[in-house]
Amino acid sequence: MVRDVRYQVWDVKCSKDGQKTFIKNLDNKGSINICNENDSVISILVEGTRRMQLEKLLRDRDIAFVVTTADTGSIGAPRLGKNLVTRSIKQMNKDQVMDWHNFYPLHVIYSFLSSLEQQYPSRCTVHCIGYTVEGREIKMLKISSSHAGNSGSWLDGAIHAREWISAAVVTYIAHHLATHFDGLPESVTNKDW
Repeated sequence: MVRDVRYQVWDVKCSKDGQKTFIKNLDNKGSINICNENDSVISILVEGTRRMQLEKLLRDRDIAFVVTTADTGSIGAPRLGKNLVTRSIKQMNKDQVMDWHNFYPLHVIYSFLSSLEQQYPSRCTVHCIGYTVEGREIKMLKISSSHAGNSGSWLDGAIHAREWISAAVVTYIAHHLATHFDGLPESVTNKDW
């Protein structure tokens, strides 16, 4: 089920000390997404459900803004000026793999890791290696032949909220390793990934 979430693009004018820092803090917390930034204006993507709250926050802090795009459409294709950000929030079914033509939220990436573990139980295991400050699990996929003498190779992605490409790269590599493991050279299979 795809939620229909509308977005707006705002240009925020940061003319006083601390205003730019305040906007960047909102971005770091995931309340907004910074699309573009120059010396005094920051373009942000605002989810429709947060619009009124953000308007109040900015007005209370005397931060000027203008809505440049009132409705970018649903989350499946928000348009940012000439750029198109492609994001999919669809649920994955068991037989589906990530297509690497879309950017997926963390719960879909975690479902993908679990599906690799289910499809290749002799070489793939998913572990919780900790928790975020918000209490969410941090998951890790291990791909290995389970030989005691294996050396380790570490790849990570999705460390920061909007680093979409890093998650795509490591999931693509994980998919390739898991699905082609038996045909890969020993220099690859003699490692714990």
